[in-house]
Amino acid sequence: MRIEVVTITPAMAAQWLLLNTNNRKLRKPYVMKIKADIMSGKWMMTGDPIRFSAKRLIDGQHRLTAIAESGMSVTSVVMWDVPDEAYDRIDQNKTRSSSEILTRHGEANATACASVVNMLAAYEKGGASLQMQQYDRLTACDILHAINDEVRAAAAFANQYKIVRVLPASIVGTCVLLCRRLDHNLADAFFKNVATGEKSVLIKTSNATLLRDRLLVHAATSKTMTLEHKFTWCVRAWNAERAGVDLKNNGLKFVAGDPIPRVE
Repeated sequence: MRIEVVTITPAMAAQWLLLNTNNRKLRKPYVMKIKADIMSGKWMMTGDPIRFSAKRLIDGQHRLTAIAESGMSVTSVVMWDVPDEAYDRIDQNKTRSSSEILTRHGEANATACASVVNMLAAYEKGGASLQMQQYDRLTACDILHAINDEVRAAAAFANQYKIVRVLPASIVGTCVLLCRRLDHNLADAFFKNVATGEKSVLIKTSNATLLRDRLLVHAATSKTMTLEHKFTWCVRAWNAERAGVDLKNNGLKFVAGDPIPRVE
């Protein structure tokens, strides 16, 4: 078995892909993700090798396709003459989650931090989804670098004031982070009201109570609500509180596919 560190050019990648026989089906969104990382300068040599047996490419088709399509050269470890039977054992282990990696770096509330960073990125991108597409999904490294004291504080708040099986920490954390940028004290009071039912003197309308009641009723009747649905309700209730207007039930309307409303 031979191991090298190689600068792989697009032409070299295309040539090596001719040895890509009897491999699993190519996942185009994953190729797009790797390609985007290469073109944005996020590619990093992790030591994970591209592997060849004496007969064929057995690991690395997605990376090589991305290199070929990107038009840019990258450096990677390459292993030659790996036993052909090794193909059956590659990629069998569970991938490390972002929260596991953040925990390893000493982040408290790692799961909530990761979910807030991911949801915030989707919110800032705009559109009707709070999920990033495969090709622009944040890596654990992206998330780690995006975490700051603002995110940590929002994640800690979210873990304390989420409503289990009703309003997840991802939504509470993202909403309170965005709302704190406008009015820190009111944001805390509003989402504490939603979580506990206790109304602060800072709250001037019944919108937090309305939001809490509607969420609990939906959960009790087993009505499925998407993250976008719950997030939209939270934003509409908050915006009405800021405007000093009491919403009626139809004020929490949600239409699937509509752009996520902006926090005001």
